[in-house]
Amino acid sequence: MGLSTHVLDTMHGCPAAGMHVKLYATTQGEHAKLLKTITLNDDGRNPDGMLFNHDQLKVGTYKLVFDVASLFQSQRRHLARAQFFEPRAPRFRHRPR
Repeated sequence: MGLSTHVLDTMHGCPAAGMHVKLYATTQGEHAKLLKTITLNDDGRNPDGMLFNHDQLKVGTYKLVFDVASLFQSQRRHLARAQFFEPRAPRFRHRPR
């Protein structure tokens, strides 16, 4: 198992094509090292496939940052509550089995 991402724009019923995504490795103290920056393809996925394949994915804590606001701005979508669309950054930990 590796690491991938697939983003759907459920508000508009389509993939989040063109969204910018950043992948960070995080350490204690909230320091984050930028590992990759991608722009999602027309299907809302990384155009290069997996972010990390099984062998590349190291034990650690990671953070994906999804730039929702920039995507909506680039599509000229004006929303009453745009402040909700600050970058989203879920964190996850990969551990050995």
